Amino acid sequence: LGQGSSDRVRPALLGIVFKSAGLPELYHIARFVMWLKKQGIHDDVKAEVEAAGKSWQSELNSLFMSKLIHKALLKVDPELASSEQEVRDLLRAEYKRVDDVTNDEMVTAIRDALSVDGKFPLTLVVLDEVQQYIGGNSDRAYQVQEAVETCCKHFTGKLLFVATGQSALTGVAVLTKLLGRFQIPVQLSDADVESVIRKVILQKKSSAKSAVEAVLEENLGEISRHLQGTKIQYTKDDEAVMVADYPILPVRRRFWERVLRIIDTTGTVAQLRSQLKVIHEATKVTANQELGHVVAADFIFDQLAITLLQTAVISKDVHETIERLAAGNDDQQLQSRLLALIFLIGKLPTDAVADAGIRATPEILSDLLVEDLTAGSDLLRKQVTAQLDALAQAGLVMALEVGGSKEYRLQTQESSQWYETYRQQEAGIAGNPLRIETERDDLLAQKVREVANQLRLSQGKSKQPRKLTLSFDPVVPPEASKQIYAAVRNGWGMTEQSLIAEARADDNKHGTLYVYIPARNRDELQQVITTIKAADTTLNIRGTTSSAEGKDARQAMETRLSAATSSRDALIKEIFAGVRVFISGGEEIDGDDLRDKLDLGAKKAQSRLYKQFDIADDERWGKVVDNARKAGGETALNAIDYNGDIEKQPVCAAVARYVGSGKRGSEIREHFMAAPFGWPQDAIDGA
Repeated sequence: LGQGSSDRVRPALLGIVFKSAGLPELYHIARFVMWLKKQGIHDDVKAEVEAAGKSWQSELNSLFMSKLIHKALLKVDPELASSEQEVRDLLRAEYKRVDDVTNDEMVTAIRDALSVDGKFPLTLVVLDEVQQYIGGNSDRAYQVQEAVETCCKHFTGKLLFVATGQSALTGVAVLTKLLGRFQIPVQLSDADVESVIRKVILQKKSSAKSAVEAVLEENLGEISRHLQGTKIQYTKDDEAVMVADYPILPVRRRFWERVLRIIDTTGTVAQLRSQLKVIHEATKVTANQELGHVVAADFIFDQLAITLLQTAVISKDVHETIERLAAGNDDQQLQSRLLALIFLIGKLPTDAVADAGIRATPEILSDLLVEDLTAGSDLLRKQVTAQLDALAQAGLVMALEVGGSKEYRLQTQESSQWYETYRQQEAGIAGNPLRIETERDDLLAQKVREVANQLRLSQGKSKQPRKLTLSFDPVVPPEASKQIYAAVRNGWGMTEQSLIAEARADDNKHGTLYVYIPARNRDELQQVITTIKAADTTLNIRGTTSSAEGKDARQAMETRLSAATSSRDALIKEIFAGVRVFISGGEEIDGDDLRDKLDLGAKKAQSRLYKQFDIADDERWGKVVDNARKAGGETALNAIDYNGDIEKQPVCAAVARYVGSGKRGSEIREHFMAAPFGWPQDAIDGA
């Protein structure tokens, strides 16, 4: 959808349908071509244009300005108009360029484009990367749902839609809107991905399989020694897929999978399309080589290098060093490959649960670099040891004695390490929209709670305390008709018009407040949230340090965190400056700020909810209770200037009627403290 000429869903969908039917992508031009075909003059008009030495498609793109098309139409159908000018005017009037179309126009265009002999065929429409197209735009998600629903409804089961994305519909908040329309979820497993790769890229001729199998069996000794002692070492089960995976060894495929999970901070590298591309490029490496050559494990670094650099998974200095050595002689090229592998291995987790036991030792590095199985690996292993020593002497790697074996790690400046950690966290957070959405919603909710907690609500002369209850759920709870509720919504989850419609639909006798937080500063807020989380996580990961360089790096990260926090607070303030508050029935509550609006709205709400409050609104009911305890109840009501019959006093009469049905004290209080009374406890006790 996102690759068409329109950013609107319906025209974008039509563009896909038109192109598949051999029509121009643009709506108005496609309609014109379909009209030509319907009139039976398409081929004649096209032939006239091409006879003049012009491209039919090029002239169509300039439909209103193309004199050749106007002339051809007039020649083929003289009754159409009296002049070329009139033809042009007719085209301008009938086939206007539009930015969007209605649902009915979309349905009509699809039927006209695909129908054969007046019958609509069984049709499958595949919409690739719908998640990427929708992004975080809830309005676009609704438009996709509406367009698909309209088509399915009108074509009565003859039109099937399949949409693809990177995540399950339930994994992203915005995509949950599509659950009602796309009801058959299909989640690709690792086995599915492997099956696609083997069938699409690694498929071999039947006549070649026996030769591949023979070479692999002949060199099974070399293959089986690779990465011994690790969790991804060769196993007997590998023999069943070795021919299918060739020229990629199963051990190396598992190594790539581990690496991708760790360095794929953006969530895009591990997609099936990306994996297919990497595997396809890998097969090119061995395509012209003798049977027995396999793809080295460092190949994946070359494929991902640019992405690693852009997402700061690798520092610029390390990347430039690897690139510089790769352009040198044979020894330097091997050094470059070793640095790439050491870098990748260094990214693998070493905690007890996730540790695969892969370390940058000379043995493992050699295992991963073997390319010619038939030539053996003895010479390569000697070369690897020599070049590792050369790298250590050059200060590019450091050798550590661990458990009796030598491990190699990249040597970098501490400040670069801090920044690299930060960029990794930043890329990881930025690639996880759900995490950012959750953090943003928490920030907005926290701000609303802070404002609400500042309110001191009371009613009447008795200053009866009232409570404003906040609700962040998508549906207003049933108890909102009995309490003062504020339903809080934001522009990331719904439109302002939708909230206003919800408020208007609510009974104006209720007292629910509807708070709308506008989706201002979308990109800026997302960026500062990402920065704050990344900087805070980096500080926790890196911890304290005693070196001067490390202290400077920590101070710089703390400054980054402080600046981002200040920016976030300023953005939140701007967002809340545009907050609108409505009350049940749709009336908007005016005020200087959210606190003012909530205060005024709550006062209106309590007047609606507690309609019989005025009957008992007297601050002297406490004295009535005291008098009754001291001197009995006969004269207790004198405290509120009432000297008549007790049973005729409105509050007493109401309580007496309710008590008459055999109620307990707690039930009496609960009844009269709730809507529509909301009476003070002293008034209830005094009565």
